[in-house]
Amino acid sequence: MQSLDKSKKLRNIFILILVVMLTIGLSSGFGSAATYQIFPTADASVYSSASVANVNFGTDYVILVYIAGSTNNLYAYSYLKFDLSSIPSTENITDVILYVYCWTTTPTIPTIQLRPVADTTWLETGITWNNKPSYGDLIVSTLGTVGWKQWGIPVAQLPDTGLVSFMLMTQTAGTSQFYSKEYATATLRPYL
Repeated sequence: MQSLDKSKKLRNIFILILVVMLTIGLSSGFGSAATYQIFPTADASVYSSASVANVNFGTDYVILVYIAGSTNNLYAYSYLKFDLSSIPSTENITDVILYVYCWTTTPTIPTIQLRPVADTTWLETGITWNNKPSYGDLIVSTLGTVGWKQWGIPVAQLPDTGLVSFMLMTQTAGTSQFYSKEYATATLRPYL
């Protein structure tokens, strides 16, 4: 009789522990994190040269970043826009990295800066040097060498959902050319 009571108590304790474990397991954020790959909805370069300052380059298969000219007075910036609405609202974003493939660079390798762009209304087929949106403070930078480049983005720089925009630029002489979302090989296109 005593052995039977002890067995029932142990069974009840085991069931209680199992229920607690299942409840924790079903709580949001428990278990392995999901990974999402988000491609740009828009990307384009803009050029300061007076002859093309009003020209749009949004359909090019490359985006450029440079400081050039005999007195370092010519600039190219590249803008990228992403839509985060494909991430379920139940997910908490904890880690974000921008990946862009650099396929060529000049002998003088520039440091490529990533900066936030608060205005997400710019259009891939409309943005030019003369109408480009302003950019914010430096987030992070990396050398513009050939290969995959990556910039870690603090979660605080992102909205919970919707559009987010960034700009790549340099403040050092040199040129780096990256594949854009129009590049023929999908595996070499930019993504978050």
